[in-house]
Amino acid sequence: DAQESRGLGDVYKRQGLTWALQRDEAPTIALHPVQGWTQRTAWVSEPLARDTDGNVLPVGEVVATALEEDGTTQVAALDPDTGQTVWNEELEEPLTGPLQATGPRRSSLSATTAHSLTIWEGPRSAKSRTWTFTEADVKPVAGSPVPLLANPDTATALTVHDGRLVRRTLPSGSRAVAALPTGEVLAVSKAGHWWPVAEKRGNATLLQPPTYGAQVKSIAGVVGTTLLVTWTNGSTGTSVAGYDVDDDMAPTWHLKTVPGDTTRLATSPDGTWAILGTVALDVASGKPTYLPKNWKTLRMTNDAAWSREHVAPKLEVARTLDSPVKDSATVPVATTRAGRGLIVHSTDEEARIFAVEPDLDHAYDDGDRAVTKPPATPKPKETTKAKETRPTSNKRTTKTTRRKAGATKGTTK
Repeated sequence: DAQESRGLGDVYKRQGLTWALQRDEAPTIALHPVQGWTQRTAWVSEPLARDTDGNVLPVGEVVATALEEDGTTQVAALDPDTGQTVWNEELEEPLTGPLQATGPRRSSLSATTAHSLTIWEGPRSAKSRTWTFTEADVKPVAGSPVPLLANPDTATALTVHDGRLVRRTLPSGSRAVAALPTGEVLAVSKAGHWWPVAEKRGNATLLQPPTYGAQVKSIAGVVGTTLLVTWTNGSTGTSVAGYDVDDDMAPTWHLKTVPGDTTRLATSPDGTWAILGTVALDVASGKPTYLPKNWKTLRMTNDAAWSREHVAPKLEVARTLDSPVKDSATVPVATTRAGRGLIVHSTDEEARIFAVEPDLDHAYDDGDRAVTKPPATPKPKETTKAKETRPTSNKRTTKTTRRKAGATKGTTK
């Protein structure tokens, strides 16, 4: 069926339909999907662009992807229920990074090539705008609320402000983590200092430690509008804290103990939840859901995440799979309103999206509840009275409103 699709795809291209829609009988996918889906497919996409590594991104009511046609790359929005092309646009160069959902409610789409940034205003809107640049090796920064390109080696960042692509120079030793609607780029160092960078660089401010004596372990990244930072404090192990990028990095929550490998951060495409180590987090509130000890994320969607032996519905107790996942390619990269799973299946010649039908007799989360429990919190070592004194916060005392809606726009160049 996959071989036959290459010819049929050309026949239906002008109609904006995938070839599978024209079949009386739905085709089957060559591999066996993970528990919860069958091999029967509702539709199959055109070949994906080779440079996207199977890039498939749910954005609002569409699924965005990069297709390849006659040696050119096209960004396309597909209807997840039918596979029909809602819109597509050809790029002059191959993509240099993943497609990204940005803007309020992650409803806009951006694509980056070696010399351009293109943004589509809405998931069903073909209206786009493209900016070109000459800066070398700038790549999209994951999780930024506003499109952000950066090259830490040259201390360069690019973002869009007031209809223009603006350049920001990062402080030495820092990395760009987020861009804001005001045109500011937020940069953070490994030691936990952060800067708001516009035409002029703001003063360095230390992120507020969650406990006295805590040291930054790693800057995990931005998810939604929350910067996740892991901290260590001697015998108390690793903790994680959330900071509001829209509110001068104000601390919003703190989880005292994070089990597992905290260098592994997985995020949902919509930026509402994340998995750090072996704990799933509501990034807005910090509410944790603990996962099995052997959990290592293979795939994460807006609705669920998978490890080899378990599946975790969003912020719910993990379930044990009937059989372990042997290949992450059998796990959907997204699910549709009709319950179909979108699986990227690759061969030596090409890769396509297969929309596989749900198994109505055996849902993906039908397994037994996995045994999980919160980790014990280590007791800190006794300290002297002097050491118990908590330092005063060095957070900026003057509350700014630069990043709030309706703030006065600054000049850029």
